[in-house]
Amino acid sequence: MIRVLYWCVAAVLLGVLALGFTGAWLEAGDSFAVIRAPVVLVTLAWLALGRWARWVGALPILAVLAAMGPVGWASIRPELPGATPLSVYQKNMLYRIDDLAELEADIRAQAPDMVTLQEVTPGNRALLGAIIDILPHQQYCSGSRVGGVAVASRWPVVTGSGTCAKGLAAMQVQAPDGPLWVTSVHLHWPWPYGQRGQAARIMSDIRALEGPRVIGGDFNMVPWSYTMREFQRQTDTKRAGRSRPTFPEFGLPIDHVLVPKGRGAATELRPLAGSDHRGLLVRFASDAAAATPDSKRISHQSSRP
Repeated sequence: MIRVLYWCVAAVLLGVLALGFTGAWLEAGDSFAVIRAPVVLVTLAWLALGRWARWVGALPILAVLAAMGPVGWASIRPELPGATPLSVYQKNMLYRIDDLAELEADIRAQAPDMVTLQEVTPGNRALLGAIIDILPHQQYCSGSRVGGVAVASRWPVVTGSGTCAKGLAAMQVQAPDGPLWVTSVHLHWPWPYGQRGQAARIMSDIRALEGPRVIGGDFNMVPWSYTMREFQRQTDTKRAGRSRPTFPEFGLPIDHVLVPKGRGAATELRPLAGSDHRGLLVRFASDAAAATPDSKRISHQSSRP
């Protein structure tokens, strides 16, 4: 009886682990990918309780350890921002934040070239006005009850490039190495909360923005998921630097910055500053050859704070 129970629990754990690799076929697969690390630890602990190695050898344990490969690589991948990097400060502000002073001070201290924000509400939108002296070019797009999204930059905006869509704010700026799209996204929680469909719509909108793109956002998804791999493929970008646990309540890396392919990058965690998400400062290599001067835009709907 004990052996039967052992096998049943082991089968369930291995099944949950396997489901985390099915995101390309099952929307629920990415939800299981989110919990891959704790499932691996629990599975290894459970296997250690039995005489698994005597029964079938070390293969199952090696397979479980291999499942952690993408998680480990995301945390240790090389970081090479280049000699004169560009910088972006990514932050989910939290819709109910009531004191903006610490966040404003940290943005000023880091002096980023660009800022990407989520959960921007009528109440905390004052931050955009507070930093307008250092990041004067801004695009705000209203959103759901938890707020909209916004971007800001020190560089001038390409006239008429301001773009809004549900969960998306974008504008094209005249960066030192040529036109560059600065984009902020906020995805829903994963299945069963509709993330897959929303991500597909936003990816389609971003693909219509011709030219190199920087995409900062609260993706509510981990780097090793199908959704994040597909987002990078569809937008011709790559996730910058190592993954960082930006959502400390569960230790999850769900806030990311995507930069043009071929550019090295480095990441740094910033304080909570009144939010439930930590900020993320990314420095990435400037590369004039990566810029596309003849850039276009999709439908625009612009507003300034």
